[in-house]
Amino acid sequence: MTNSDLFTAFSSQLFPLLHASFPVPEKLPKQRLVDELENESGLWDLTRDESTHTGLVEIIEALGLMTPEMREKSSQKQSALEVQIQEKKQKLQHMNAVFDGTVAFLQSEGFIRSEDDRTYQLTLKGFVHLNKHFNQAGIQDGGRYIDQLVDLLRPDKFPGAVASGTLASLLAGIFGG
Repeated sequence: MTNSDLFTAFSSQLFPLLHASFPVPEKLPKQRLVDELENESGLWDLTRDESTHTGLVEIIEALGLMTPEMREKSSQKQSALEVQIQEKKQKLQHMNAVFDGTVAFLQSEGFIRSEDDRTYQLTLKGFVHLNKHFNQAGIQDGGRYIDQLVDLLRPDKFPGAVASGTLASLLAGIFGG
C-alpha cells in the first residue's frame, strides 16, 4: 500500500470512531487500527518460527545428528526467517509512522483536535463535514459522509472488499476535494 492508501484507510477508520464518540474525546486505538491493515501477529509467528527452528537445530546438534547438508539448509532457513522478520518490522514501523502522520495532518487541517495528545475529538469542521453531503450545488440532505464511511467499513465489506479508490474519493469529498 502506498502512503496515500494508508492515509485513506486510517482516515476511514478514525472518522467513524470519533464521530460515534462526539463530543467526548476518544483515545485512538492505534495498534488495533494498524493491526487491522497489517496483521502484526505475523511478526509474532515469524519470531516463533525462528525460535523453534533455532531450538530444533540445537537439539539435533547436541545429539550429534547434524549433517553438513542439514547445517546448510538450516543456515539458509535461518537467514530467510531473519530477513522476513526485519521486513515485517520495517513495514509495521512505516505503518505506525503513517498513522501518526495521518493524525497530525487531520489535526493541522482542523478536522480533529487533542488537548493532551492521548485523546482526540472531532472539531466542528470535522463534525459538520461528516454530517453533510457536499456537491457543486451546495449542501444537500441525504447520504451523509459518515453514513457512507460506516457502510463501507461494515465487517462484511472490510477489509479487502473496499477498493482504496472508493475510500479515497469519499475522503476527497470530506476534505473538500
